[in-house]
Amino acid sequence: MIFGTADTVTITNDGGANDDSTDENTFLLGAVTTTTAANGTLEIAVGADEDLTVTIGAITIGGDISTSNVSHLAQTVTVATGAVTLGGDLTVGNAASTAATAFTITGAATITGATMVLGGAAAGTAGLTVTGNATFTGGLAVTGGSADGGKATATLGSTSINFGTGTGAVLTNGAAGTDGATLLFNGSTAAQEVTGKIDGVADGEGVITVRNVNGTGVTFKSAIGSANDVGTINVGDATGAGDAVFDSTVGATAIAVDATKGASTATFNDTVAIGAGGLTVTSTTTDTATATATFNKAITVTVGTTAIMGNVTFGNSGAATEKHSLGAGAVTINTTDSTIVAASKIESTGAVQLAGTADKTTTINIKKTSTFNPTDADGNGTAGEATDVVLSTAGVIAAPTGKVKI
Repeated sequence: MIFGTADTVTITNDGGANDDSTDENTFLLGAVTTTTAANGTLEIAVGADEDLTVTIGAITIGGDISTSNVSHLAQTVTVATGAVTLGGDLTVGNAASTAATAFTITGAATITGATMVLGGAAAGTAGLTVTGNATFTGGLAVTGGSADGGKATATLGSTSINFGTGTGAVLTNGAAGTDGATLLFNGSTAAQEVTGKIDGVADGEGVITVRNVNGTGVTFKSAIGSANDVGTINVGDATGAGDAVFDSTVGATAIAVDATKGASTATFNDTVAIGAGGLTVTSTTTDTATATATFNKAITVTVGTTAIMGNVTFGNSGAATEKHSLGAGAVTINTTDSTIVAASKIESTGAVQLAGTADKTTTINIKKTSTFNPTDADGNGTAGEATDVVLSTAGVIAAPTGKVKI
């Protein structure tokens, strides 16, 4: 389909098919282009009939694409066989629907303007999926809706993802919950590389989830949370395992490395700041899969807890004064036949608990003078006592010879 420079083409199911088919709610189009590189707008809107399904071969237009869903019906748009190249904006919106709006691009996406994924005002979700290489020159905004359940998700599975040099990717939960806005990296055939910063619209907004274990998984080349901390970073979760490398600074309310569905690994090559959600490293209790986290520069946990059930390395970048601060939150180490290595100083003022089991061994190797000086964990009015460091009674920790090495 070719339309003119200033034209706006609207696809909607208003009760009459206009693609020569007999189906009023399914539209099959070939390539969609404009006659010149400038302008031209494609609008896709659910009418008052039934769920709308639109399949397009490829899109090359100079203007905008928008989906709007003001009914309570589902909307599915798939660019099935080609790339999407836009000179303007891409808006995947779900203004007032309780059903889902989904926009899938199976080829490459090159969006010059802004890309916006907007959750609904009536608990309807909005999702953008790109399986080819993606360039969001004007940035990507993932914004939860104004109602609980109106979640927005951008799922990116390509080998190369670029959020541009401006605002980058910005996550906003809205009223849709703490996971109202999610960036999901789930490449299934190759490693992924992500360029361009990622921020919350304010501290603690949004979720980044990695479910890619191919090669090095996902490598984030740019800063995360440099303007405002993101909410949670998940490397692996209850759905799938993940591997990630973070080459720049990271700021997040919480970081979780989860091996529930398979071995998961996170490597941080620059400084890391974690807020109230704390650090969690979780392996399977049967030792079938291990979670591994490596911090090659200083990590700071401000007020959150630290729970380790896996392999953790607190590395040393070479700075003589470098230290890892676990703050005033509780530190819990559960044995899972794992290893904890501290090449730099560690400081913690929270309660420390070593929780062992009779058939597991944890090796703790602290290479520089470190301070575990808990506050009054046992509540007797005196801080820093031996009784403020809690050892389990499972035998492995309480009798550390051959089991726990410090």
